[in-house]
Amino acid sequence: MIQFRKNWRLVFVVTLMTGCGEVTESLDGYGGNSSSPATGAAYLGGTYTGQTGQVLTQQLSDDAFNALSEEQQYATANKLLSTLYKGVPVHEYFKLDNGLTSPESINGGGYFTSLVRRLQTPMDNDQVVHLDRYILGGDEVDNGSGMNQEAAFRFSGDRARELPLARIHVYPISRQLYTHWMAWHLANSFLFSPAAELDSAGMTDVQNVYRRLVNGIERQEPIRAIVSEHMRSLENWRRFRSPEDNTREMMEIFLGLEDKDDEVPRASKACQDLYLTSENEGYLLAYTDFPNDEAQTVLDTTIVNCDDFYDAVANHERLIPTVAWTLVRYFYAGKTFPEQNAVVEALVAGNPQTFEDIFSAIIFSEEYLLNSERMRSFEEAFLPIAERIEWKTREDTFMGLASGRGGMSRAYMEEMGWPAMTSKLGRAAGIATDALSFANYHKALREELLIDRWRYGRALGLIEPEPEDIDDEGLSQAEYTARESRHRQLQLMSLRDLVDYFFMSTINRRATAEEREALLTLFHNNDWLRFEIERTYVKDGRLSDVAWVTFDYLSRLPEMYYLTRVQETN
Repeated sequence: MIQFRKNWRLVFVVTLMTGCGEVTESLDGYGGNSSSPATGAAYLGGTYTGQTGQVLTQQLSDDAFNALSEEQQYATANKLLSTLYKGVPVHEYFKLDNGLTSPESINGGGYFTSLVRRLQTPMDNDQVVHLDRYILGGDEVDNGSGMNQEAAFRFSGDRARELPLARIHVYPISRQLYTHWMAWHLANSFLFSPAAELDSAGMTDVQNVYRRLVNGIERQEPIRAIVSEHMRSLENWRRFRSPEDNTREMMEIFLGLEDKDDEVPRASKACQDLYLTSENEGYLLAYTDFPNDEAQTVLDTTIVNCDDFYDAVANHERLIPTVAWTLVRYFYAGKTFPEQNAVVEALVAGNPQTFEDIFSAIIFSEEYLLNSERMRSFEEAFLPIAERIEWKTREDTFMGLASGRGGMSRAYMEEMGWPAMTSKLGRAAGIATDALSFANYHKALREELLIDRWRYGRALGLIEPEPEDIDDEGLSQAEYTARESRHRQLQLMSLRDLVDYFFMSTINRRATAEEREALLTLFHNNDWLRFEIERTYVKDGRLSDVAWVTFDYLSRLPEMYYLTRVQETN
């Protein structure tokens, strides 16, 4: 039996054996907020007296990044990339010719700043069209112009919530990737959820909400402008369908004001000229022909109509702190309430104008990257690890994750308590850790990714590539040559380095001596090793078996499901 890190909030006691797919451990809810929406109501103004606001939002510098050990640099880079659903493989960050005992990285001193700069640099339009053509097929992208490129992925009738993840997965590090990721996060939040679960909403609403967010972020529109446009939209009225409900929720969602019951009647009177039609009439936003003409005092300002009300919300002093609080509660889910408040105050003190200002101040900061810890969402676990082990993406991957359709349906995030643009109140502030939700999370990550070795074996270097791979997988000669080289490197690695290679490819750290000893005993008992005078090697054809068992073990460790503090990665 191996008990891993007793100081973790989430403790697994695992039996080191293969074929054990059941989760029998109970999970303690992490952060205590996994079932409540991330409202802004709790933002009260902080009294935290720890680090200064400047430190809390200060971008990690190249000097601070370079001061870390090379393994910590790799873990830090992947913490940022995992947040963005991306990842860098071990063999791309380290030169493997001499193994991993004293690894040499590709970091020439400016790696982190370069990574941030790439996220701020747009692809040219031709590259975007090329990638969209790859994702959707030639006819779809080129409007029937005769381009007959086959689509790489299949989508269902719920494509509006499937395509964003496909783009985030396929797009390289770029401003377009960053824009789509921010829009995805916001469209799944309490702030902008299209509420597809309601009978009055549907995939058209999902598409419109998401596309407006992408367009607004891309054009660097102010937060206030994006919120103002959204509140006036048909999609918002399909989520909150009466003047009373709509005005109450706008004050709660965007201002964190849950104690304004006395103002709701006045606000709803100002909006009495608007209503949502019935189901038979298509749930359309219509005028009543009876506009209000009496001045109403709401939010300490005088309003007459609904436009006045929405202007009052969009221009209110609490809007930016409430938006910041909503995002901080997610990205700093492992922090205490006073610590979260301190981050919000630091963000607001920076006078952010756009959503990008807030996202960047959070995820590029030294505080987030080096000092925070929280549970990963399924996207933050599955998609980054898939990139790092070079798992060959299935054509129905995003149908499965977002809509529960196709052969990847067991990776349906809604069954993990993490629905895509579905809930009226958006996703919860924390990841669901009830037994059923987490069992589905673990099962999908383990079975659809970590032990699906035939989809990553050749790319990761476990299986010797064959010339037929060039045509079968559409490889360039350079890619094929790189696979050959990687396979030779793994064959020559010491067992210690090989096990570390698998650990670092998934959980960003080396194996402990205890873990390594237990795994090597298991490999020996299965007759996968050959012993020579100078050292022990893996037998020909057994590299994929060794990886499979190692990944199966790793699927049971808490680090697989957490974005950890850097000092806990080694």
